[in-house]
Amino acid sequence: ARIEAVGTAVSPIVFTSAKVPADRVPGDFGGVVLLGRAPINVGSSNIEGMEASALSSYGGSDAAHDCGTLRYVRIEYAGSVFGTDNELNGLTIGGCGTGTDMSFIQVHKGLDDGIEFFGGTAGIRNAVVTQAGDDGFDWDEGWAGNAQFIVVQQAADDGDKGIEADNLEDNNDATPRSMPTIWNMTLIGSGDAEGGQAGIRLRRGTAGSLNNVIIYGFPKEPFRIEGTSSLTERDAGRLEMNHVMVFNNGELGEDDAAWFPSQPGAVSDQDPM
Repeated sequence: ARIEAVGTAVSPIVFTSAKVPADRVPGDFGGVVLLGRAPINVGSSNIEGMEASALSSYGGSDAAHDCGTLRYVRIEYAGSVFGTDNELNGLTIGGCGTGTDMSFIQVHKGLDDGIEFFGGTAGIRNAVVTQAGDDGFDWDEGWAGNAQFIVVQQAADDGDKGIEADNLEDNNDATPRSMPTIWNMTLIGSGDAEGGQAGIRLRRGTAGSLNNVIIYGFPKEPFRIEGTSSLTERDAGRLEMNHVMVFNNGELGEDDAAWFPSQPGAVSDQDPM
């Protein structure tokens, strides 16, 4: 099966709560989940937030697998809780391939993450995540797709990281390794100096290339690289950030601060919170 949800700029398709607008809150319904047969680094799996069954399985060997089309779509008030630490995201993409078409998408006020990729090779462009309950944009399990023109805006009283990026928690060097290419991304934190939001967390063996990125208003730090495996990818040039501007964030950690100014086009944080 595949989805063909094609709206227009003036008439987007809206996935939302069944409640009247005044009563809608994050977690009112599950969310949108696309599952395919592109490679993931655990072979095959069952997507989080759903009961394990044939309907929740994903992963395979078809890198070009087509999960369908989402174009001019808004997803709001999603993220119902399946169990402890097991909520659905606004938009979940598990093992989808390059044949999948996702563009002009907004995910608004989800209870958990805004958009999360679990492996696969699918790409996304012209996407906005506003006021997610947890992280704005996530990837793990070997995602190797492309993303372009992405905006994440976190609310003052909720939300965590702008990006949370992993390869695989249980085996940081599992292959295929997470290695997305991202261009033209803006991450906007709450600006609340009492909060604990971080802009980007690169960890658990992820590689990738982030280019033309603005990181603003994250009180904890603009970004951090964690763990031996991700540091190895960084030092080998397989984890890189190019043409990045950070301002009005918390202080960089010592290791990240030493690495950051060497990146092409980097502008260091001139006015930390």
